[in-house]
Amino acid sequence: MNLHQLRIFYTVAQLGSMTAAAKQLYISQPAVTKQVHLLEENYGVTLVERSGRGIKLTALAKPYTNKRVNCSIRLAPSNAYCKVATLQSELVAPKSLSAG
Repeated sequence: MNLHQLRIFYTVAQLGSMTAAAKQLYISQPAVTKQVHLLEENYGVTLVERSGRGIKLTALAKPYTNKRVNCSIRLAPSNAYCKVATLQSELVAPKSLSAG
């Protein structure tokens, strides 16, 4: 995982669309899809459920779409590295989704 992948995933999550994220980020839609897929593949998790007309976040992905992540990415890149490390460790050993 890197900041580029995290920014792409965050944008996809916020907009609910790979195509809309690509337009906002000024990159191609296949590049967005590939980066999200690589992120999922790297950690062996599913972050988005794809359907014919868009995506839906999985329960595992929802906690990583908050404004704090966005601020880390956009305002303080050095802090974003800490957030990426935290996200990496949580994806490797995700918390139980049934826990309160």
